[in-house]
Amino acid sequence: MIFILPTIFHEDERYYAMGRGSFLKRFGYAVTRVAVTPDYNGHNTMNASELLGRGIAQGISLSYYPSQTRTASEIASKYGYAILRDASTNAFREFWPDIAVHVLHRHP
Repeated sequence: MIFILPTIFHEDERYYAMGRGSFLKRFGYAVTRVAVTPDYNGHNTMNASELLGRGIAQGISLSYYPSQTRTASEIASKYGYAILRDASTNAFREFWPDIAVHVLHRHP
């Protein structure tokens, strides 16, 4: 179900690294990509497929947890952690080429 959301909302879910600019600008760009994504025409739009998809995934996962842990705060915490994890993954994708060159001394 979640894989179909980008098609429904006409969003391009791929992460495109900025690659140039200051650390803060690139980091900010990477982190905001969980909330902003290009549509099929290349215009920035709300990343509904990410935000709703994570919500759907959390809703499905509720059936696996004991009822005492199905509180609103627990659900919000798990949802927030999932979004934070995706933002962190985007930041890693943004800076991995720099890490590979400057720390691991791998040149493409």
